[in-house]
Amino acid sequence: MKRFKLGFGNKTVLEQIAICRRVATGIAKLPAEHRRYMTGPPVADSVAEAGAAHAEVEVLKTALKATLAKRATKVSAMRDRTTSAASALMAATGGEPAALLAAGLGIVKNKQPVGVPGAPTRLRILSTDYMKAGCGCAGNGPSAAAPSASRRPPTARRGPAGSRRPSASNKPAT
Repeated sequence: MKRFKLGFGNKTVLEQIAICRRVATGIAKLPAEHRRYMTGPPVADSVAEAGAAHAEVEVLKTALKATLAKRATKVSAMRDRTTSAASALMAATGGEPAALLAAGLGIVKNKQPVGVPGAPTRLRILSTDYMKAGCGCAGNGPSAAAPSASRRPPTARRGPAGSRRPSASNKPAT
């Protein structure tokens, strides 16, 4: 006997309702002798209830989007009016800190340089085989002044188009 698969995984609510509606329609088409074993509320009723709830959610989502847009417009207007009033107050008081504070405005503090940060107190560096082999890290490995043995000498040039064959200009004279 094989098992059934409804396929609810990773489906949207609307897709799940469609799956259940398909099953409810299939159950309604069954002969009466097969349906007599099904107890509990009919599947079609729960599908109708879920469909109605989904429609209600969609209406509320539309209303929420409209309300959010209205709020954003009103908050933007509020900020613009408050900024304009604060600028007028600043001009009227001549920037007097006491008057600005009395009106509920904040005052920008002068910027203070941080200075040179102190040495780290909890820093630990471990030397690894990679660093010992000359990874090119600062202070380790080959320096720019001393050429490495793994590098080609500056006189060895490649031939035309990157071939490994020497070009005519750097062939040894025979």
